[in-house]
Amino acid sequence: MKNIQDSFSEQFNFYFLRELLKEKKDFKKEEIFYLEDNELPKLVFPEPDTELMIKLNTHEVFKFEHSIQTEDESRNNMNMEPIKDRSKLFQNLYGKGANS
Repeated sequence: MKNIQDSFSEQFNFYFLRELLKEKKDFKKEEIFYLEDNELPKLVFPEPDTELMIKLNTHEVFKFEHSIQTEDESRNNMNMEPIKDRSKLFQNLYGKGANS
């Protein structure tokens, strides 16, 4: 995902923002290519906070393990879809009730 954002940002900065500057009357078309990188506007995506996401998901699992909320509530809070086909779960395929 980060690679896609970087690629989009580079293309947006080069093709779109430079064109906007060209249309502005204060700049001559040639001057835009000689501007320093810190002088140009840029599109920047925020960095995802993976540490916070891990802590929140761990807390959701803790609440499920201690019967504070249901499995569907936990999966919903972790932005996951509820399980629809339980026959393909590991415990059903390889657990006690599995056919040998």
